[in-house]
Amino acid sequence: MMYVKTKRDGGFVLLRYDQIRSDFMQPLVRECRGVILDESDEYRPVCVPFFKFGNYGESYVPDIDWSSAVVQEEFLSYFPEYSGVFGKLTDKIAAFAERQDKLFAEIAAVKYETRKDLAAVVTKTECPACLFALLDSKEQRARDWLMSRSADKILQMLGLAAE
Repeated sequence: MMYVKTKRDGGFVLLRYDQIRSDFMQPLVRECRGVILDESDEYRPVCVPFFKFGNYGESYVPDIDWSSAVVQEEFLSYFPEYSGVFGKLTDKIAAFAERQDKLFAEIAAVKYETRKDLAAVVTKTECPACLFALLDSKEQRARDWLMSRSADKILQMLGLAAE
C-alpha cells in the first residue's frame, strides 16, 4: 500500500507520503515528498522538491558502489561520536595534501633540462600521479586531486587500506 496523502487547493494537488505507513521501497512513494501538480493543466508538475532519500543501510536505499565512490566532504553534525575517526582521516588528508603542495612548489622551482629529468625526480616521490597532475596543470591543489579519486584509492594512498 502506498499511503500517499493528497490535498487540493485552487486547482493544485499536493502529494505527500506518510512518514510512518508509506512503503519507501516503491519509487513513486519516494517522489511524493511535497510534489505539487496543476490539475487544470493535465497534472503538470509545478513544484518538484528533492525525492525521499535514505541513510546508508536503510532497506530502500540502493547499495553503494564503493569502487566508484568519491569522497567530497564529511559533515559530522549528526554523528559526533565518530568525530575522532573522521578527524584523524581529515588530518591525514590535510597532511598528505600539504606535503604534495610543498613538494610541487620545490619541483616547479627547478628548471629541468628535459621532461625525462623531471620524471626521474617525480617518480621517486610519495605520489607521482598527484605531482604530474599538478605539473600538467590538471589540478590546482593536491587536495583537489586527492578528493577526485575513489574512496578505495584515497585510503590506499594514505596507507589505510591494503593495496
